[in-house]
This record gives sequence, structure tokens and C-alpha cells, in this order.
Amino acid sequence: MSGIRNITEEEREEEFIAAQEEVHLQEKLKLLSWAVESSNIVLITTDFAGNLKYVNPVVPKIWGYEAEEILGHPASRFWNSPSEVMKAGDECRTRGEWEGELVARRKNGILFDAHVSLNILRDGDGKVLGLVGSLFDITESKRAENELKKRTEELSLAKQRLDMALEAAGMGTWEWDFLKNRITWDDTLFRLAGI
Repeated sequence: MSGIRNITEEEREEEFIAAQEEVHLQEKLKLLSWAVESSNIVLITTDFAGNLKYVNPVVPKIWGYEAEEILGHPASRFWNSPSEVMKAGDECRTRGEWEGELVARRKNGILFDAHVSLNILRDGDGKVLGLVGSLFDITESKRAENELKKRTEELSLAKQRLDMALEAAGMGTWEWDFLKNRITWDDTLFRLAGI
């Protein structure tokens, strides 16, 4: 009789452990679902043909489309250059991943720069289901980057003009580092001083 009791106890213990693992997995799934649903980054999935199957709730804020308007449609349709998007998808299907910048088109027609990351989406058995992608709007950072580049070019041009004017006038410049009490001369001042 003790052999039957031990088997029954072992079965109950295994069932208890399996139930605990199930609860743990459900909690993990809820947490992951909450993270995806509340993310400020656009998260999408497509089938292997590139048709949208899932978009998270931030899509209306970023793109202007409600999920119902775009699900089932080719993801490439919502970008400025569908051919570039298809090329990125093809590369992802070949290499397993793709990352880069693309230009998207909002529902109102306004373009925005996006940093995009694509990966192969697989089921639990490893079967390929499609692609999973994330993107975030980098329009403002690109604008700031371009503005900084423009200002740097303007500053460089102004320095060239100043150098030419100083050269024509036979003048030089010097700089005083107040904290270190150090004076630095440019080449023209050294030349004028005969040093």
C-alpha cells in the first residue's frame, strides 16, 4: 500500500509544481503584455508576406491610423518608399534581422524619420510566422542633428572669413585662459613678433 501512496503523492507534487509553473508563466505573460501595450515604441508583427497582423496601441499616436485601418494591409503601404521597406523585409528574412532608418508616412501625409528594427517571428517550435518590428520616431533628433551640422558649417565658414580678414589686415589673435592664466597666440602673432 505504501508504494501506491508514494506514487499518488509524487503525482500530486508534480501537479502542484506544474500548476505553480503555469501561474508563473501567466504572470510573466501578463507583464510582457502590459509592457508591449504601454510602450511608447511602435511594435508590430506581420505575416511572412508582410501584411500587418498586430500593432500596439501607440500606433494611432505616432502614425495616426487606428489598428482596424491598417491590420491585414501590407506594412510597406505606410512608408514613403515601399520598395525600401520591402528590401528591409527581404534582408531580414535572409539574415534573420535588419536595423536602420526609414521614412514613414503618417495618415495625414506628413513624413517622419524612424529608426526601425526587424526580426524573424517564430512560434514555440521554431516555425517562422513572419516578422516582428519596432520603430521610434527620430524626426526631432534628425532635425537637431541637421541643425547642429548647419551651425557647425556656418561657424567654420565664419572662422575662415575671420582668418582671411586677419591675414589681409596683418593681424593675429590671442586667447587668454583666465582659470589657468595662460595666453595662446595664433601663428600670425608669432610671425608678426618674429618668433
